[in-house]
Amino acid sequence: MNHTSKHKGKSIKREKTVLITGASYGIGEVLAVEFIRDGYDLVLTARSEDKLTEVRAELLKNILNGKFISSPWIYLFQMPRQCL
Repeated sequence: MNHTSKHKGKSIKREKTVLITGASYGIGEVLAVEFIRDGYDLVLTARSEDKLTEVRAELLKNILNGKFISSPWIYLFQMPRQCL
């Protein structure tokens, strides 16, 4: 999917998606912030569905407040405990 956004007055063609495992805490959460700031679409996974939902809500809040490029795609997947 091609997306075009504006960031710092520049038009950005967004065709980048990153998968982050363990996105609900620590390094995974920090990476989610950094990648979304750089215009990536995100696929986030974690064991904690509640915490993952909180991370997504915080990312969306920052988008609405203009801190990040607008209109990213953020997909959430909870990791089943059997996979661990």
